[in-house]
Amino acid sequence: MSTAFAGWEALQDRIRADLAAVRPVTPQVSRHLQSHHGISPGDEASFLESRLPLLEEYEVELVLSPLFTPTQDDQARVSQLLSDPPPSAAAVEGLVERLENQGIEAVVQCEGASVRIALPPGIIRRYVRLLNLAERVLPPVRSAAGAFPPPLRDRLLALARTETWRAPARQTILAAFIEAFVRRSSFDEEKIGHLSQIVQTTRPERLGDLSGPIESLVRVTNPPSGPRFFDVQIEDRYAEGAVEGFGEKKTLPTNERIHALAADLLSDLRAALENAAP
Repeated sequence: MSTAFAGWEALQDRIRADLAAVRPVTPQVSRHLQSHHGISPGDEASFLESRLPLLEEYEVELVLSPLFTPTQDDQARVSQLLSDPPPSAAAVEGLVERLENQGIEAVVQCEGASVRIALPPGIIRRYVRLLNLAERVLPPVRSAAGAFPPPLRDRLLALARTETWRAPARQTILAAFIEAFVRRSSFDEEKIGHLSQIVQTTRPERLGDLSGPIESLVRVTNPPSGPRFFDVQIEDRYAEGAVEGFGEKKTLPTNERIHALAADLLSDLRAALENAAP
């Protein structure tokens, strides 16, 4: 495996440790086991220990994939180990092969028991692929994100490598928004998550392309005439009592909360457009 990428061993160790970490069985996995494999609630540990090894590889991956999908925190932890330029696709492939050859045992915590599971190659490969290691973060994003302390900076760098933002034109848009967040002291993880939803849907090429979609969101969520919600994912994200990025409980009703975030996002956009004007 190539060692040209600085910090390669640290990156490999980080991914291996994250894959091997103890993780709880999720409601999604429990529902899958009950509906597809006929187990009773509470029997997850017994199934994972005795029946999972007997399944076809694709069935194992269907069971385990929800547990081994990188979270934002997982992606942020590897962001601090990636420099510019990022590792090549060939180097990432070498990393995957090395992890597969070493073998990784993970621990899944079920009700009343912990189960050790040897991760199949497909799960390791998928996990590494979803880390987007070979995607480049452009200098404007790196510079703008550098205004934040490492935990937030690394989350922003990881965001830039996702499919939604990785195109150069959209990274330029992301950098403009991050700079606006800094100038207005308005950074909010939920708000930028919602911005990502808008970008994923509208695929803008220029900063101004977002004016219409964000203004529309402000209008349709304007209480009292707006709908309570217009998208199931948005309802899940902003439902009353949901936890914000910094751990505080939200109190606004769903529609009002979305409206407030959208209005603030529109102010960020206007500040970004003003800064970009000649």
